[in-house]
Amino acid sequence: MKTITATELKKHSGEHLDDAVHGPVLIQKTRRPFAVLVSFSEFERLRACEDAYWTLRALEGQQEGTLGVKATAAYIRDRLEGGEPATPRRAVRKAK
Repeated sequence: MKTITATELKKHSGEHLDDAVHGPVLIQKTRRPFAVLVSFSEFERLRACEDAYWTLRALEGQQEGTLGVKATAAYIRDRLEGGEPATPRRAVRKAK
């Protein structure tokens, strides 16, 4: 991965934008990683991966079932009051 400073980016932004088409460009500020410049196509690919991940997690959650309104409220109340929360009961209602 190409690494540049924020100052270099400011001075030669066009060049580094072109570099990002071929691979990520790490931008350092005060010698520490600060940001990564990526092409729009890479950004879209990463976003699609994230969407797929959260879709899978949601489907897994549906298959496990839900706590229900009363159990969820009790769990949250216990957490807010600082006491030991009751262990949430799984699969009160199974998703179809």
